[in-house]
Amino acid sequence: STSVCGGLATQFTDTSTTSLGSITTWNYNFGDNNTLNILQNPTHVYDSGGTYIATLIVTNSFGCLDTTTKNISVFYKPSSSFTSS
Repeated sequence: STSVCGGLATQFTDTSTTSLGSITTWNYNFGDNNTLNILQNPTHVYDSGGTYIATLIVTNSFGCLDTTTKNISVFYKPSSSFTSS
């Protein structure tokens, strides 16, 4: 999803393809200064609400690169409270 709640783990799922060879490396930049992850399908926690630009760079077995980006909207967590009497 491109809309997530702050403080919860967000799953990123690689759907990259290559016509020859195979995808050999994945470099994710989550856009929040806690950026680099080299797993194919990482999870990431956004601590603060806002809009972030997530980037994935994939490399195939021939050394060719491709890049894609998505805007991720992170919603602020609510602040719960109650009183009793």
